[in-house]
Amino acid sequence: MREKIYQAWRLIHILSLIILMTIIFESALEFTHAVSARDPVTKASTTSQVKPREAVKSQLAMRAWRALKAQALERSARIASQRASISARRAEVKAIDRWADPKVSYRFSPSPIETKGGPLIHSLMISQKITWGDELSSAVKVAELGVKEAKRGVEEEGLKLIESLERAVWSLWFAEHHRSLLRSEVKVMDSLVSHIEGLVETLARPLSALSRVRYERRLKRERYELSSADIERARLAIGLLLQGGGRFEGSPPAGLINASSKLCHQPQALAQVLAKSASDIEEGSIPTLQRAALRVHQAAVSLDKLRATQRPQLELGLQWSAVNDLSLLGGLRDDVLTAQIGGTIPIWRSANGSARASLVAERARREAALRDRSERWRSSTNELIVTLKDQARQLETLKRELSPLAEETLRQTRHEYEVGLADLSEVYRAELSILALKRDTLTIQFACALSLARWRSLTQSAPTITSAEEVSP
Repeated sequence: MREKIYQAWRLIHILSLIILMTIIFESALEFTHAVSARDPVTKASTTSQVKPREAVKSQLAMRAWRALKAQALERSARIASQRASISARRAEVKAIDRWADPKVSYRFSPSPIETKGGPLIHSLMISQKITWGDELSSAVKVAELGVKEAKRGVEEEGLKLIESLERAVWSLWFAEHHRSLLRSEVKVMDSLVSHIEGLVETLARPLSALSRVRYERRLKRERYELSSADIERARLAIGLLLQGGGRFEGSPPAGLINASSKLCHQPQALAQVLAKSASDIEEGSIPTLQRAALRVHQAAVSLDKLRATQRPQLELGLQWSAVNDLSLLGGLRDDVLTAQIGGTIPIWRSANGSARASLVAERARREAALRDRSERWRSSTNELIVTLKDQARQLETLKRELSPLAEETLRQTRHEYEVGLADLSEVYRAELSILALKRDTLTIQFACALSLARWRSLTQSAPTITSAEEVSP
């Protein structure tokens, strides 16, 4: 008996020591945190350690999105075709930037042509057309402008491709989250139907009430079943843009999702970003407007090229002729070498006049197209600014006002049910209201993300073909 008491006392002593050590350790830990919080140096060093970690996480999250953009740009058949067009136009510039090739002509007369020096039998001539300097430079400028216009076309196509890819990624994100919310609604409806069935069995509710909730559940199940097709379409769309030959099997890149969601849920930050971007935008740096301006310049230079071709044309030549001089004994042959200068002067200008009128009309058409595109671009950007601000305001209202009200209603309904003042079906209805509110938030966030994708496509001026830049409006 004494031995058992001794062992029990020893066990109590050991437990007391463990509890005492735990209390001492927790007190020391709290004291350390308090000191570090009061010390500005320690606090700053801790903050400086957290920020690099967040930056590293953000960079890692953006890596998947950059990889998707690079893959889409690299495998795009349209961009590859336009790149080949650029190479062809560069070769055309090299071919134009020089005089025409020399010409060689040979003549043989079976019936000798009588000349003062005797019958002319053979003649061989080498000639070179002299091109005016401004005619050559105008032709080169037209070709070089064609190369620049093709480059802007590649950049414009790249921006459109990135926008389409971003919209497809967001569609996949929306479809997956929407399906998850629909699944939750179906579960709540199942519980509600079971509850109403019990009430109908006890004659506490009419049979029509059961029919109504069953109908609602069927509608929600139908929407839930159809949502899988939305996910499949989004995955196929991403796979098509990536030229992978199948559906996309990955998850939506977290870097893109986080970057856009952060802006959509912060109206003030979004307004500052839009204001700064709008002030920094120069219309001359937008690929689609650059392309239209290059087309106008190209039409003007084509007019200069046409004027240069209407001048007299000079041609230099060197001719060798074989003349059979019959006056000499034995009919010996005499070779003659002569230098020639030739020229042509245009005297009938109707064709050139028509060509000039056509080029003048084409330049006017391109100038009007540039003004129209510039006005539509400004209108689209201004409209997007208003739309984005409104969407961010709606998300802010849902977050700060409607969501707390819905949560408070659910808490009150549950409390009333517990004290017998409300029915369980009212609790389920409150839960469905919260889920519907979440779906509204999801829909507005999706629309905001698509607006941001369009904003980036309209305002991005940096080339996107050689490297995929980080997502930023």
